[in-house]
Amino acid sequence: MYKVKCPVCGRYELETFDECPYCHWELDGLEDELPEDVASGGPMGDMSVADAKYLLSQGKDVFGDPLPEK
Repeated sequence: MYKVKCPVCGRYELETFDECPYCHWELDGLEDELPEDVASGGPMGDMSVADAKYLLSQGKDVFGDPLPEK
């Protein structure tokens, strides 16, 4: 397997099905294949990368909880 930067926050390198310790995005490996605003239906359900990035811009992780201190 190969590692890629978290497609939401870019802070950590993840392998498929790893969860980012910062924003809690779970990588399913389809992020490069689908447009950012399309949910894959994988581990993140109906949340797209664009949805998660919006929450990040609001200071929240993918669950809507406040992000950890930087």
